Amino acid sequence: MFTEIKKLGKESLVYGLSTVASRMLTFLLLPFYTHYLSPADYGVVAAVFSYIAFFNILSHYGLDQAYMRYYEEREKAFPAAFWGITVVSLIMAVVLCWGSRGFALAAGIGAGRSRLVIYSAVILFADALSAVPFADLRMAHKALRYSLIRFLAVVVNLVLNFWFIAGSGWGLEGIFAANIISSLVTLAVVLWPALPRLKFSLDRPRPFGLRTEDLEAGDKSDARVGEPKGRGKPGRLMGIALAIRHGHRPVFYEMLSFALPLVPAGLGAMAVQVIDRPILLRISGETAVGIYQANYRLGIFMMLVVSMFDQAWRPFFIERAKNPDAKPLFARILTYFVMGSAALVLALSFFMDDLVKIRILGSPLIHPAYWPGLGLVPVVLWGYLFNGLYVNFLAPAVIARKTGYIMAAALFGAAINIAANFLLIPPFGIMGAAWATFAAYFSMAVFMYLSGRGFYSVPYEYKRVAGLLCAAGLCACVIFLKPSMEPGAWLAARLAALGVYSAAVFFLLTCEEKKVLEIFFTRIFPFPRSSEL
Repeated sequence: MFTEIKKLGKESLVYGLSTVASRMLTFLLLPFYTHYLSPADYGVVAAVFSYIAFFNILSHYGLDQAYMRYYEEREKAFPAAFWGITVVSLIMAVVLCWGSRGFALAAGIGAGRSRLVIYSAVILFADALSAVPFADLRMAHKALRYSLIRFLAVVVNLVLNFWFIAGSGWGLEGIFAANIISSLVTLAVVLWPALPRLKFSLDRPRPFGLRTEDLEAGDKSDARVGEPKGRGKPGRLMGIALAIRHGHRPVFYEMLSFALPLVPAGLGAMAVQVIDRPILLRISGETAVGIYQANYRLGIFMMLVVSMFDQAWRPFFIERAKNPDAKPLFARILTYFVMGSAALVLALSFFMDDLVKIRILGSPLIHPAYWPGLGLVPVVLWGYLFNGLYVNFLAPAVIARKTGYIMAAALFGAAINIAANFLLIPPFGIMGAAWATFAAYFSMAVFMYLSGRGFYSVPYEYKRVAGLLCAAGLCACVIFLKPSMEPGAWLAARLAALGVYSAAVFFLLTCEEKKVLEIFFTRIFPFPRSSEL
């Protein structure tokens, strides 16, 4: 078991190192934006990219994930998925460009910013064409190549942002220009090696038609698909229809049947992540969105953990689903995920205020205009932790091909989020939006867990997981003591809370895990044994 977990950890680390490096570079844009953009302008950027995220789901319509599920038929599935996404995303880009003014008005950013809609359409199209090649790299376990390409895109984006905004003074449009160029560079690099595989075909079933002797015998139930040999015999369309009827559907249609239920699920999941920005824009205005977005992005560290785990987790559980020890393995992975994630959430919640106020070249990391939103960061971090639980609980649904449950969970979370945003933003402002997102992630995790038990029951370590969450939750309550404490006492309280959680983790370890931990520390710190003294 530890060997398999180590392999998952290794792939997560490879994805994670590049993701961490990439996101940390992107994180540099946050203080840059806060010093060069007003909260109102930053709010517009946040709102537009929220809409881009929604349209991204529609342009992919689940085919990238379906390709991963049908990877065994990759020779046919790869070109079918790629061209299927290309056609839909091209139509979408044309529609957005044609009606840019109307879309800008509907989005609440004003008709004067219609060019931002056109820029967004180009970004959407380039990113959509990269989706299947990136999925192919993940399934081929080419984590290093995947990571390097992602890293290259971030570097290009980062450099161009500095150039266009600080150097050329392009303002908002500089952000979109940088994203367009980085998306096109990414597309060129990831697509070039795959070009020989892109034959335009939807994998029609061959040979077409039915054998004449089968029809003459009247045994239509056993009729086989064959090549027509003369006139009067079933043609190509009849061959396709009968092939589908007898279970010989082209791989594109198999992927489509898997993918389409993922579209509402993807839209629901994306609504949980970004719907609060457009709602906040309507209720509280651009400045509130800017402050909210800047502080929400301070949860990047926990988001990185969930993202890097997700990228390695899906191929991992798909490949091991039929193994006899798969279920106990999946259960142990959940325990370790909670164990490490809760520790990170506590550490970041306790010290984020200190981090953002660090002065670099005389200026704080984050401009003081954005500090009023720092209180929402712990809520965002806990939301990401439950999002990670939701990712863990996806395994049973994907393995059993019950993607309808994923759709239901995402839509349920989206409904909770939308309702909570409208309910909580008016009285609580940006804090209400943060709590709405937390409620959505929590609800999705619970929904997915309860659903998965019915068709692929995993023996999760309930006592240990509950103990870890309770210990972390109690330690997190220390943050409420901050207003009444002196700086020295507050530091001591934070360190004590982290120590208490560490003690709880050690208490919940099994004997086998303690032995592994002892061996690990012995290798790092090779203290001499008593017999050697």
